[in-house]
Amino acid sequence: MILGDEITERKRTEAELQKMRNLQSVGTLAGGIAHDFNNLLMGLFGYISLAKDKLAKDQPRLHAPRRSGELQGRAVRLTRHC
Repeated sequence: MILGDEITERKRTEAELQKMRNLQSVGTLAGGIAHDFNNLLMGLFGYISLAKDKLAKDQPRLHAPRRSGELQGRAVRLTRHC
């Protein structure tokens, strides 16, 4: 019966190894998506910065670009967790 136990243990080990490979693949995919998303955010940062530069510092319309920049900062921090 030892042979049966060895086969069972081998199957269990192979299943665990496959789970680890799957998790690693998901992590790699998430990291790639986060990197690409971060690149998009950097473009948005640039355009918001240009918009802020075009508006006078005392204009009420400056609130929206400022708030957008704050939210983008939060989004960048989120992508760093991936």
